[in-house]
Amino acid sequence: MKKILFTTIFLSYFCLLNAQISEIELFKFQGKHQPRIMILGTFHFGASHDMRQSEDHFDILSEQRQEEISVLLNLLKEYKPTKIMFENDRIEHDSIYNTLYKKHLSDEFDISKHRGEDFQLGFRLAKMMNHDRIYLIDARSTLPTTWCGFLDCNSIDIKLFESGLSYTELQRALGTERQFERSKRHDVERFYHWQDSMKNEMTLVDYLTMMNTPNYLLKQHQANIFGMPLIGAGINYFGADHIANWYRRDIRIFSNVHDIADFDTEERLLLIIGASHVWPLRQLFSDYPDFNYVEINDYLKSLNQN
Repeated sequence: MKKILFTTIFLSYFCLLNAQISEIELFKFQGKHQPRIMILGTFHFGASHDMRQSEDHFDILSEQRQEEISVLLNLLKEYKPTKIMFENDRIEHDSIYNTLYKKHLSDEFDISKHRGEDFQLGFRLAKMMNHDRIYLIDARSTLPTTWCGFLDCNSIDIKLFESGLSYTELQRALGTERQFERSKRHDVERFYHWQDSMKNEMTLVDYLTMMNTPNYLLKQHQANIFGMPLIGAGINYFGADHIANWYRRDIRIFSNVHDIADFDTEERLLLIIGASHVWPLRQLFSDYPDFNYVEINDYLKSLNQN
């Protein structure tokens, strides 16, 4: 009898608590319009310091690839984006890019020789949608050396890099031998080379569709972070701090998008960015109550359904 009474009281309290939690408005959207946000994860169409390139040549300016770009742009157009954003520094380059974009609108700036996805996708789609400007949302840390690349080195790390140590020697200098051996368990380079080679085995739309499936995005994310946290532990968190910088950059990007979004009017935001950023950003936009996250493949897959 006591057990039944205790269970009844507990269930009543649990139901009451759930009812109270459901009434909390803290985590519900509070604005007039909840912006939709869709992310196109892509590879860099031109050469880039933070991209591994295989020997397979990919020419986005070839006739075939330009036809595929047109197909992709028409699919993205169906989303009816109100603002198009892409991966370049907001503070340093926004005014420069918008000056070029305005010249592009008046046919004073020819993008036909520019390989970057910012021009081939961002500029072209924005013009198709009759937008009067484009938006840049990246926010890197200061990079004082070219070697550091996407790692966002700080002043302490630079001394180690400039000491001439190889990557292997650096791992051994900063981490234990056990950590170093653990970092070699997975063949990440094999994944990157396979990823590069597939660009020439598929159409652009099919390749980007593959890249933007949740399973692939997770594998991409795992490849990017694997090994680095294992460089150092205990008294020196060299690798972990670099991963923290990577996440910091994505959170800054999220902050820029939130700042640019208009919550008083209908917004359909499109972010074009390197695929390695999509998994953390997808999580942020999905979790945050101010946004309605839209899967890009809901639009890219329509090609195969028609």
